[in-house]
Amino acid sequence: MRILIVGASSEKSIGYLMGECLKKKGHTILYASRRGVLGEKCDLIIQSDVLRLFRTFQPEAVIQAAGVFTSPQQLGRMTVRSEMVDHILAKSYGTIALLDAGVRTPSLRYAIMLGGRAVSSDPGLAVYTAANGALWTLTQFA
Repeated sequence: MRILIVGASSEKSIGYLMGECLKKKGHTILYASRRGVLGEKCDLIIQSDVLRLFRTFQPEAVIQAAGVFTSPQQLGRMTVRSEMVDHILAKSYGTIALLDAGVRTPSLRYAIMLGGRAVSSDPGLAVYTAANGALWTLTQFA
């Protein structure tokens, strides 16, 4: 099976580790990330990047493992930084872009979205909660 894994940005990332296990089972893996270190360069918030990957690779499955680490910050003490915005965009708009490209790709049979809990009660995890809430809501919508 041809599997596209988006968000595999290092050999320690969950996307890469999953891909290596899937390779051992005989699957063809294409890694993609914003920097393209382990494979193709693809920024999920640039729709043409996503559509190009789907058009050229024709995946049968896609794994959404994208996100940007952000240090926990409590509401009321938060300093908004670009990585916070990037994380929310990767999990929200990035998921929309992947699902849109998937609907346009006849070969796609599976879409797997990786993320944590949709809601956290930890006051420092507002960004995490917003990002994963969007991811899971869009997955349910699809």
